[in-house]
Amino acid sequence: MGSRTLLAVAVAALVLRSGLCLRDLAYLDRLFIPDDTYYTLSIARHLAWGDGPTAHGGPLTNGFQALTAFLLVPFCRLLPGPDGPLRAALVLSALADVATVVLLGRLAARASRRPERAAFLAALAWAVSPVAIANALNGLETSLAVACQLAFVDAVLVAREAKAARRWSYAGAIAGLAMLARVDSVFVVAGIGAFELSFGDRRGVLRAGAVGLLVVAPWWSYQLVRFHTVVPGSGAAVRQHVIGSSTLATQLGWAAGYVVGTPFVDLSDLRAFALFHPPFGVALFISVALGLAWAGVRAFRGRPPLQILALAAVTLLVFYATYLPALYFFKRYLAPVLAVTALLIAVLVAEVPTSARARNADRIAALGLLAACAIGLVASVPFFLLRPATSVEGGLHGLKGYRTPAQQIVGLAPPGSVIGALQSGALGWYAIDRPVTIVNLDGVVDAEARKAYREGTLNELAIRRSVTHLADWPFNLDTIAKRSTRPFRARLLGKSSPQDPPAMSLGLSFMLLQVDWGS
Repeated sequence: MGSRTLLAVAVAALVLRSGLCLRDLAYLDRLFIPDDTYYTLSIARHLAWGDGPTAHGGPLTNGFQALTAFLLVPFCRLLPGPDGPLRAALVLSALADVATVVLLGRLAARASRRPERAAFLAALAWAVSPVAIANALNGLETSLAVACQLAFVDAVLVAREAKAARRWSYAGAIAGLAMLARVDSVFVVAGIGAFELSFGDRRGVLRAGAVGLLVVAPWWSYQLVRFHTVVPGSGAAVRQHVIGSSTLATQLGWAAGYVVGTPFVDLSDLRAFALFHPPFGVALFISVALGLAWAGVRAFRGRPPLQILALAAVTLLVFYATYLPALYFFKRYLAPVLAVTALLIAVLVAEVPTSARARNADRIAALGLLAACAIGLVASVPFFLLRPATSVEGGLHGLKGYRTPAQQIVGLAPPGSVIGALQSGALGWYAIDRPVTIVNLDGVVDAEARKAYREGTLNELAIRRSVTHLADWPFNLDTIAKRSTRPFRARLLGKSSPQDPPAMSLGLSFMLLQVDWGS
């Protein structure tokens, strides 16, 4: 009965996500899809064409998470136009999230003395989570990375029980895929590897490590030869964009605010309060980090891989809150933490004592979690109904809605234009059939641009690349001016539409400028 229940929850999760995948791409883009999705798609398309890993047909880059791009290559080769591969990216991400539902159920069952109940609660919490669904429809590596990390932990648990060499090989292969899916998987992969080397099956984990290295070797070897690192360059670019733009206290509060309430509800008001009340934000972060660590050790006692998974989640939370504080990306950066939170809640609720004296507490805990799942489902329903004219999330929540502006801007650009942009993903993706060239200026997918951004010489880079036009949001155009060695003249050629009144009041309209860089 337990497996049937888990299957039913997984099917429900699939129906929810599949229904959303069928919505008009214009609305899905405005609800869920950041510009980074189009970078990955563009790189996959150029890989399919045999150009190597380049976003816009120019310099080669390692500024992307490899596994998703590799999986999208055949779709970019076989599906017509730009929208077919985009839809495929959404479906791939949604399917990975359904796998996460199943894996959370399996892990909860392994961790609990009441496996059927724990599996049902963990799977249900993720299946209806509005935060999980939003990440599942972003077309990026978020859901795939979470699924790979959980699959690795599950495979290690199986290998430890079976004591079979082939099981460790399987775990190693998944570890390699997890590292390719997202490089920050290293926290859980290295943590479990170090534990097994010290206290577990040393021969098994060495076998797993060898297989994992075989999986990552082709891509890592290429990166080492071409870029002298195995870490995606996009992280360094993002870090130089955000360092100094916020205080440590606000970063801690914003990160903790993403964990509290999730996966059932996104408490944006709590995050805002923590942002503007630093002492509260710091206290909230400390409470969340210590609470996760304590709950992980307690709930997963006797299951070291699961305990390390929880501690790795805490490490990930600290890493992004302190070292890479891109607040507007935290929803997807912290997705593994949210998955661990769902797992912990389910196991702890399922473990509530069932003696006659504690039966009421048991019933209340279970009903409370089911009520939280119901709230999450209700919060997810608007995804099917919203028809936003532009992005419904901006600022620190992460700007969406690049598809329509990009299509309009490349349509406005004169033939032969060379268009520079800080956020050039969607522009490059939709400019492919137009006689224009796109140049990335923020350095996420261009190492030379990353250097020019850091040194404040974007105008010099633009001159070297023969940039004739700029296209971006107004605040990014201001950044380009500030990151240049001297002023330049620009003439407005057009703006994107439609934009709703709130977005217009914030200046959120994509603009196309013709540029004279001066002598």
